[in-house]
Amino acid sequence: MNRYDQLVDLIGMARPQFIVEVGTHRGTRAMVMCQVALAHRNDVRYLGFDLFESATPQTNAAEMNGKGSAERQTAAQKLQILKDNNPGFTFELIQGNTRDTLHGKNIMADFVFIDGGHSIETIRGDYEALKHSRYIVFDDYYMGGVDTSKFGCNAVLADVPHQVLPVEDTFGDTRIRMAMRT
Repeated sequence: MNRYDQLVDLIGMARPQFIVEVGTHRGTRAMVMCQVALAHRNDVRYLGFDLFESATPQTNAAEMNGKGSAERQTAAQKLQILKDNNPGFTFELIQGNTRDTLHGKNIMADFVFIDGGHSIETIRGDYEALKHSRYIVFDDYYMGGVDTSKFGCNAVLADVPHQVLPVEDTFGDTRIRMAMRT
C-alpha cells in the first residue's frame, strides 16, 4: 500500500458530490477518486488545478516538483472516459499556477486533495482558497528528509487541527505521509 491508496477509503467515507484536486498531473488520482465517488452517487463534479504543460524548470525547482511534466490532454482523456460512462459526471481542468487561478477565491467542495506545489507559500494559498470545504487532505506531510521550513504542508497545518495519516512512503531519505484537516 502506498500513501495514495488511502484516498480510496477517504472518498468512500466522504461520498463527495464535488471534488477539487490541486495537482491533477496526468489524472490518475483524479480518475480513481471520481470512480469511487461515482460508486456512491450519480452526480459527481471534479475540478482539477495544475500547471500542466506551462510548468518550467524554474517552477519545478521552486515547487520541488519531482514527478516530471503533467499532461492536460492525458488527464482530460481519462476523465472523459468516466464522463462517457457516467452521464451525471462533469469535470473541468484549470491550467496555470494556483497563485493566479485559485488563490483569493473561496471554493467550497465536499472533498479536496491538495498535492500541487510543495512550497509553503503555495500550499498555504491553496488551503486558504479551499478551507471552507468539508474534507481536506494534504499530501506532502514530511516526516524527514526535507526542509519543512520551506516545503510541505507541515507548517501550514501547525495551527490547524489535523491528523497525520498512517501510510508512509520513502524516497531516499525523504519520508512522506498525508494529513487530513480534522
